[in-house]
Amino acid sequence: SGYSKNELIGMNGLEFILPEYREMVIKKNLSGTETPYQAVGLTKNGDKRIIRIQGKNIPYKGKIVRATEFRDITKDIEAEKKLKETKDYLENLINYANAPIIVWDDDLIISKFNNAFERLTGRKSIDVIGKKIDLLFPKEKIDKSMELIKDTYLGERWESVEIDIENIDGDIKTVLWNSANIYDSHDKLIATIAQGNDITERKIIENEILKAKEEAEIANKAKSQFL
Repeated sequence: SGYSKNELIGMNGLEFILPEYREMVIKKNLSGTETPYQAVGLTKNGDKRIIRIQGKNIPYKGKIVRATEFRDITKDIEAEKKLKETKDYLENLINYANAPIIVWDDDLIISKFNNAFERLTGRKSIDVIGKKIDLLFPKEKIDKSMELIKDTYLGERWESVEIDIENIDGDIKTVLWNSANIYDSHDKLIATIAQGNDITERKIIENEILKAKEEAEIANKAKSQFL
């Protein structure tokens, strides 16, 4: 508070509270609540501090008095605010990235599904978040795809791994994946984040070129038999 012990004794406790919060503090005291609550306090030099107040009525020298703890939580609140700002920034970064991005937890449950992934699959994030990731794969390829996903739990990082995605309309998309694991402070896997790149059209062109080459080779072999 900035006050010495001698200065504090005899002071009105409301002097530590910003004027607009004093009525609330009075009501809390009169109600006898023991539930913690927040207010804005004032130090001796006028600095504002966010404080957590918790009071309790106790007997003292034949009377009931109010014993109150003021805890300065300014740094905690600021840290929470910065954490929220960072989280919001990352949320926006993921949601509005051009590349499809998905996050699933260690139970293979989808926790993030950005706008680009919605466009790729035709599915809304609200319809897939909280569900197992295998709903995105063609039925005949679920087992193989899930094996690849489980490999990431062993520390394997995807770099240009092809895994097909089934659009909500039934169309199959060939997607090139890159992934990274996210660990907590105890090195426990908590999530995997993956970025996809739709290469369906490229694969179609590659297959057409390959088919054309094979047909040309067959034609050349047939032609050579008559020479």
